[in-house]
Amino acid sequence: MRVFRQTIVLILIFGILIALYFLYIKPKEEAKKAQEKAQKKLIDIAQEKVEEIWITHYEKGEKIGFRKSGKSKWDIISPIFADADRFSVNPIVSRFSSIDIERIIDENADTLSPFGLDPPRYEVQLKLSNSSDQVTIFIGNKSQVGYNVYATRADTPKKVFLVSAALESVIAKSLDDFREKRPMDFITADVDEFSIRSQDKTFLFKRNIEGDWEILFPDIPTFAKADDSKVRELLYSTSSLKVKDFVSDTSPPVNLYGLENPDRSIWVKTKDGDTFALFVKFADGTIYGKKPEKPNIFTLEADENLKNIMKKDLVASDYRNRKVLDFYVWRVKELSVERVDRAKILRRDKVDTEKWYIVVDGENKLADSAKVKDMLKEVSDIQVLKFVKDNTDISQFIPNPIIRLKIEIEGKADPYYVILGEKKTIEGVTGIIGAVGGQNSVYLFPVNITKIISKIESLEPVEEKK
Repeated sequence: MRVFRQTIVLILIFGILIALYFLYIKPKEEAKKAQEKAQKKLIDIAQEKVEEIWITHYEKGEKIGFRKSGKSKWDIISPIFADADRFSVNPIVSRFSSIDIERIIDENADTLSPFGLDPPRYEVQLKLSNSSDQVTIFIGNKSQVGYNVYATRADTPKKVFLVSAALESVIAKSLDDFREKRPMDFITADVDEFSIRSQDKTFLFKRNIEGDWEILFPDIPTFAKADDSKVRELLYSTSSLKVKDFVSDTSPPVNLYGLENPDRSIWVKTKDGDTFALFVKFADGTIYGKKPEKPNIFTLEADENLKNIMKKDLVASDYRNRKVLDFYVWRVKELSVERVDRAKILRRDKVDTEKWYIVVDGENKLADSAKVKDMLKEVSDIQVLKFVKDNTDISQFIPNPIIRLKIEIEGKADPYYVILGEKKTIEGVTGIIGAVGGQNSVYLFPVNITKIISKIESLEPVEEKK
């Protein structure tokens, strides 16, 4: 009984010590560490809180202001109103929001002139999301030893610090250096919606719920699945457009160079909600550009990227996904080919997914699995030659189907149902008229689709290896 009591007392003492550590000792240690860390920092603020930046270059008599206009976008707000190059502005935020102190030179300097701080060479002011909060840093001369510069803060003007000269490298730029030279500077992978408007026509590219691209063009009545690679190529061309010369920065512009009635209007929306827009006009042998929300007018470099955007007509068939049977071979569970007088069924083993069977009179007979997979790959790679008609009654084009193809895919609720009709020539293109169930579209398949199906039908069971 006595031993039991001693054990209880020891447990209570141990519990008290743990509580004492977590409630008193540890918080004091963390506070001390935080204080020591703060003492090593000239500035330590969260980057996302920075809303405005003002840089004054005293030697040049130049003052430039920036304001955040989106998650990854910045505007120049002084001395002109224009787009800023985020790859030039973001490093300022990164460097100046967290500045390490290399050394404290003087706690209370009598004069700042020896350090190049009276007057300073640069003044950098960061305005934070809470409009009343701001931090101002003055940058002086470079130190004679090491890669450092002298600096001080507006709230401790006589306390001189030595900090990394890397701070100067991100601010020692002219106004033109900070200007955006790519008017559609978005990240292609972040785009959710993209449209090109030409006079009264709109060519829309939009991601669906699964993240795949679809298009809605004037020459098709409903959304159609797009070729992702073609869309990415067009987006890349758009994001790579380059400014050749800045023509006008007056607000409002004196001359719009015909941009009030643009040849192209380009609109991009990203997942983060940022919007990029550009008006483009071809006049007098020059291509002019303007952002709708900015007064600036500029000319664009006439490279291949611009030629892709300025095509006379965008045609849906150039951007549609021609692989209308888009599946992975390893996901196929069953394939059947039906004609009026015969049928062939290939079925994957439920356990050993590398094994395939031919169904004969209701029984599974072993098939050459390598050949089955090769044929399935050929089917999945088929690209239609022509989009005949969308949102239509398929029976009007294929009243008497010759071949029916059914492909069951693992993880896909509905199988692919393909119906094929006769060989036809449409607008000079010869192929097999056909359709895919649920797509309400009629296609012209390549003639070799019948050869692939014939190979599937000719498959015979093989002897099982013992």
